Amino acid sequence: MNVQAVWVDLAALFEVRASGAPELFADVLDVFEQWRALGLTVVGITTDARRYDPRLFSFFGEAFVVIERPLPQWRQTQTWIDLAEEMEVSPEQVVFITSTPMLMGFARFAGLRTVGVMRDPHTMAVLDGYWVDAFTDIDWQDPPVL
Repeated sequence: MNVQAVWVDLAALFEVRASGAPELFADVLDVFEQWRALGLTVVGITTDARRYDPRLFSFFGEAFVVIERPLPQWRQTQTWIDLAEEMEVSPEQVVFITSTPMLMGFARFAGLRTVGVMRDPHTMAVLDGYWVDAFTDIDWQDPPVL
């Protein structure tokens, strides 16, 4: 089944500086253009849109959809399935990209393809699944499977 959408955790897009201001990681804008050129629908996923809101649309345009849910809802498989249904894709047609192992697990359990991107060099956890160092390392010719 082919990939139709990329859902990306906003935490994987922004590095929060010591001042508290979010800054885009260097690889973000280029890959957004590549995803859109591939015809993929790109959606932001978060538990706290206010943290990023002032900057989102200036970077990605008004057409960028951000879906915010409290963490307990992201833990529910049905939340992911309902969102896919609303967007008229099956969970298998969505690649969810995150820097958070916990969200990755929830999405994978709901049937989404998942990719972890290492944003924190101090992560010392045992990581399950497909992980890359940067968005540009994702192979869209052979996207990850569950």
